[in-house]
Amino acid sequence: MSHAKTSFFENQRISILILVGITLVIYLKSFFYGFSPMDEDWLIIRDQPYLANWHSIKTAFQDAIQGLYYRPVQIVTYIIDYHIGGANPFIYHFNNVLLHTLSVVMLYKLLLEFNIKKVNAFFLTAVFAVHPVALHAVAWIPGRHDLLLCLFTIASCYHLIKYIKTGSIFNALSQLVFFTLALFTKENSVFLFPVFVFIFIIFPPVNKKKAAILSAVWLLQISVWYYMLTAVIKTTLTAGAGFFTTLKSFTYAMLMFIGKSFIPVNQSVAPIYDTISVIAGIVVIILIFLVWYKWGVANKKIAMLGVGIYFALLAVAVWFGSTLPTGEHLEHRVYTSMIGVIILLSQFRIDLNSKTVRRVFSLVIIALGLKTFVRLNVYSNEVSYLSEAVKDCPKNYFYHARLGNFLSDRKEYRKALDCYNTAIGLYNKKPQVYNDRANAYFNLNKKDEAIADYTKAYELGKNPQVLLFRCLAYKKFGDLQNAFRDLTVLSQCCRDLLPPGLEQEIVSGLVTTRMDELNRMIAAEPTNALLYVNRAKFYIDYRMGKEALADLKKACELEPDNKEYKGYYNELNNSFPH
Repeated sequence: MSHAKTSFFENQRISILILVGITLVIYLKSFFYGFSPMDEDWLIIRDQPYLANWHSIKTAFQDAIQGLYYRPVQIVTYIIDYHIGGANPFIYHFNNVLLHTLSVVMLYKLLLEFNIKKVNAFFLTAVFAVHPVALHAVAWIPGRHDLLLCLFTIASCYHLIKYIKTGSIFNALSQLVFFTLALFTKENSVFLFPVFVFIFIIFPPVNKKKAAILSAVWLLQISVWYYMLTAVIKTTLTAGAGFFTTLKSFTYAMLMFIGKSFIPVNQSVAPIYDTISVIAGIVVIILIFLVWYKWGVANKKIAMLGVGIYFALLAVAVWFGSTLPTGEHLEHRVYTSMIGVIILLSQFRIDLNSKTVRRVFSLVIIALGLKTFVRLNVYSNEVSYLSEAVKDCPKNYFYHARLGNFLSDRKEYRKALDCYNTAIGLYNKKPQVYNDRANAYFNLNKKDEAIADYTKAYELGKNPQVLLFRCLAYKKFGDLQNAFRDLTVLSQCCRDLLPPGLEQEIVSGLVTTRMDELNRMIAAEPTNALLYVNRAKFYIDYRMGKEALADLKKACELEPDNKEYKGYYNELNNSFPH
């Protein structure tokens, strides 16, 4: 390698600028993408009043997202984004790319702390910058928590090593701050504790007492975080449908992620258990063992640290995905663990001073970057995202249902029905999908199908909003008696849901319909006393006392010997003030 080229890679500032430039070139077009039809809907679009209030920063530390995830730092970043750009997706995409870029820079600096050659650190960091498996975390706005976790993980490890080497209080405090941020970003950050302890083994601290104090502070941080976590979230990791079923899904998913981390094939916006391929993962594991056995590694402890980071930050998320009914394993979950892959690779005996090896690495980086750049289009809008999701995951009900919602919004109800039918065929326990299909039937004027789906949705979820939809459907199709029945239930349990004037409109329509029916019957049989009594009862139900009294009087005239009719008349007549 020439002296000029050696000098080029020795210049850290130039290397960092090039790494930043590569990252921005790959992801620049994502700045102009919209929101995906996924979690942004309830995290950002529907939650704008929450994001618009600065006091929500405090609330973010007191609530769990959907009652499942304690991610206050992620929410705080959305609040900041909202105050900068409102509901414009540009600022959210911009900051996602910014976070990825910062992680790229920090990873480069971390690798140098492991005494890795600068040329190796540059090329390995470039692999991380452009790797397609990072795409889902960067281009999908809700992947923000993994971007944050990655940045805070690298920063906390970097400052810990700097503290061990220099004894700087600034680095110690910085490490504690970044670890705190990591804890309040994503739950699996708690496993950074053993990572930090292992760093002490790699870089033995001179002052053992200070190291012990720092370790005690980490445990205190974890205790405070755990106390706050359990105060707002009660759910824990379970075995899902069964321990062995979940273990099987977990094993397959881990093999899938290992494969994609090295060989980005079979990528998907939402891979599920039924679509997982483990071949690449098995091949990668075999190759790693062969390379390690035949050529060895530069530093076994650092290599093991990389392996530990990979599994420590991935296992919990994969187990959680394995407990879900569909066995969903989103690719953003492996983003932070890619730090471990890069650290492991940094210890392989790769001579990047060799022109041939450097060219091969350059071609690999270009190939990875092109794949990322092209696949990025999947995230550009709702249609591209959902179309890709349905193609990638034909057995995942969720994406068929979301595509149905998108088509319904465009009033393509018949096409939407096909999506809803497929979704329900794959998973028939989701009340929202039945409700959405009912809405499509409603707009296609299919009464029986709409009412049946609203009924099923209400039985599954007991959501009063669904009862209101069924009430409105009954009203639209002229079944006012059933509409009034639902209206009565809603009036008793959640009157605030009722639109203004709906109750009066249904009652008025019911009165008119029933009255017309009784009037027709009386016109057909004017001497039938029972019909007048029935109409009188109807009047009484709707507090029309005078009209009821007139009908009872007529009934008594038609059947003067009927004591029951006279009793009705006298009772009603005596109830009026005289």
